[in-house]
Amino acid sequence: MDNPGDKRTLLKPKIGILFMLAMAAGAIIGPWMVQMPWWFSLTGPSISLAFVAVALIMTPIIFCYGELVPMLPFAGGEYNFARSGLGEKTGWLVGWLLLWVYIMILAFMGPSAIRMGQVLFSVTDISQSVLTLTAIGVVLIFAIMNYFAITFSAIVQFIMVTLLLVVGYVVGIAFLGNPGWSTENLTPFFTMGSSGWIVAAAIMMTTFIGFDAIPQMAEEAKYPRKKQMAVMFAAVWIAAILYVVVSLGNAGMMPTSWIVDQLVVSPEIAKMLWGPVPWVIINIAALATILTCINALMLAATRLIFAMGRSHVLPPSLGHINKYGSPDYALWFICIVTILIIVFAGEKWLEVTIVTSAVTMGIVYALTSLSAGVLRKKYPEWPRPYRMPWGMGMAILGCIVGLAIAISAVSAVPPIGWLLLLIYIVIGAGIYFFMRHKRKSDEFYQEIILSPSDIQEEEK
Repeated sequence: MDNPGDKRTLLKPKIGILFMLAMAAGAIIGPWMVQMPWWFSLTGPSISLAFVAVALIMTPIIFCYGELVPMLPFAGGEYNFARSGLGEKTGWLVGWLLLWVYIMILAFMGPSAIRMGQVLFSVTDISQSVLTLTAIGVVLIFAIMNYFAITFSAIVQFIMVTLLLVVGYVVGIAFLGNPGWSTENLTPFFTMGSSGWIVAAAIMMTTFIGFDAIPQMAEEAKYPRKKQMAVMFAAVWIAAILYVVVSLGNAGMMPTSWIVDQLVVSPEIAKMLWGPVPWVIINIAALATILTCINALMLAATRLIFAMGRSHVLPPSLGHINKYGSPDYALWFICIVTILIIVFAGEKWLEVTIVTSAVTMGIVYALTSLSAGVLRKKYPEWPRPYRMPWGMGMAILGCIVGLAIAISAVSAVPPIGWLLLLIYIVIGAGIYFFMRHKRKSDEFYQEIILSPSDIQEEEK
């Protein structure tokens, strides 16, 4: 198990279907409580419509993933799909861009958890150094937890997601049914016009990235592979409906001008209506949403790095698995990089990188969807437990949707965002060419490409 050069070093199946659903749904829902004011600043009450649109737009992409994940159920997800379908360079690009998304959102979530804790414990102000140190502490706690067997992490995730879903749906429905809810607060519905709404919808794509935890962790799924499509679809729509209920409930209770000035929205409205106890409960659920996102994305990022190390496109040592069955070197790599970004980036820069993630994730979606169609032609003999409808047509549609997402979000990225992304890509290019040089000079570093036969051999 400890040999990072063995292509059969596969992670053991340990995660049941409900726990996998909780992993993905929790990652999607994320810090909706602390981001709600920002969402309303983008487009006002129409943000609720944006979530419906995004979930619908995601459907062709989910269909493509639905075919790819059961066919190549290995850690690494999109990296594996693009590598097998579109070649070495494209596979690397997809993996590297996806890593940017994971790490930047993880780094953003650390301080967000502290800000939510600040609200919960009524701490009026904290210094930047305290914020940074406590955010690092949160990241380290989850890294230590995920160093051990993933089963414990999955149980914690399930409990937190159950809490946040129950509280979120109950509160949202209570607001919608409250006599104080008024359609007058929904005017103007599109505060930034139709163009602003389109940009907001593109940015909201970043909130649905969490379903990607499923392809990254498919190697550890302990249920029939053909059910992966249903799990991804359910995760996206459970989160989308929650977002709609909560955002529309908030929008009708208070005007947009009031919402954008709050640190958190739903707890403050609940406090005015029902007193301090609901305020505490909702804030606890809100903290749980952030923690579930940190947990799921840390696991997903770790599996991506592990897969690229196992394939020898990153240093093979990153493909190491510890005695608990966890890819520990990859985990500590993600932990260290996330901490460095938290220390040096600051909250404003992290907000910028979240916007760039919409662009990079759109590119990842486009290339991954295209891979689904190409693999149909390239390897028609590969077993496909689930076959997407329309074949190449669905793959092309998914590709178009991904490109549309990326293009729509371009205008929201400030110059500093492009500079940071360019620096990151240059660093990636340096690593890519270094590893290519190693493969030419040392046989040990020859690239390893997994195929369906590998998982079949493991299952025998």
